[in-house]
Amino acid sequence: MYGSMRAFIDYQMERMNKSRIPHHIYIPKDNKVYRVRDEDIIDFLRSKRIREVYLENAPTEWLYNLLDNSFKIYILRFKRLIKEYRKKYNMKKNHENDATLLYIIYKDNPRKFGEYHKRELYDPSIQKYKAILRKIAKIRQMRDDGYEEYIEQLSVIEKKLLNEANKLYKRLKRKYKRILERFPEFEGTYGNLLYFMSLIPEVNSFRGARSFLIYLGLRTRCRIWNREARQALIEIAYKFAKKQGVKYKREKPNWKFIRKIALMIFQILRDGGG
Repeated sequence: MYGSMRAFIDYQMERMNKSRIPHHIYIPKDNKVYRVRDEDIIDFLRSKRIREVYLENAPTEWLYNLLDNSFKIYILRFKRLIKEYRKKYNMKKNHENDATLLYIIYKDNPRKFGEYHKRELYDPSIQKYKAILRKIAKIRQMRDDGYEEYIEQLSVIEKKLLNEANKLYKRLKRKYKRILERFPEFEGTYGNLLYFMSLIPEVNSFRGARSFLIYLGLRTRCRIWNREARQALIEIAYKFAKKQGVKYKREKPNWKFIRKIALMIFQILRDGGG
């Protein structure tokens, strides 16, 4: 039967100091939305003989749990579609309707979902390191914007964050020494390189270099790409270019050079493993 092995999940986040709302799961063959507790999700999907799961998004750790239990995962490519379809079908915003809308979107065009693969490098510490750098950048921007009355306070906070970032970076370099040793020419970009690897799917999940470039929006007529991964790649290329004396401006990236860097990373990962 059509859709008999698929489930469409409106994932529910954990809530601070509140009981977690069950996930709402639409099963096409039953034409029914089920309310399932998070701890029961694997057993429920198995009992329904589900093989493919479709959802808007969920935390990486949660997605990995499904992948480790042999489920295929498909993520909605455009988050705005839920809102557009809700309006199109005049459906109220609630968990049950949103689970059903995912199925309606799939019926219209399955390509509106993209298969989710494990990341080339998954480590929450990498995300934490990047988050600290963003805070530092924000503080520096505030200082540049003229928050003179808070200069002293901002400097104290910045110093504390810099110490935390440096300690974390050193730990990450030690932890992933064997991986980074494959990229000697990228020294000086290791923080961004690790972050980039935490955003891209396992390199062996790509059909080839062309599909890797498409994922990063580096081929002509690319309509869908991972903007966060491409931005991390742009930063890698910028630092790499500066080191190599290559002409490159952040505000006007050298796309030919960026594609070259992307292919270098792809080849190293493909030849040496992730």
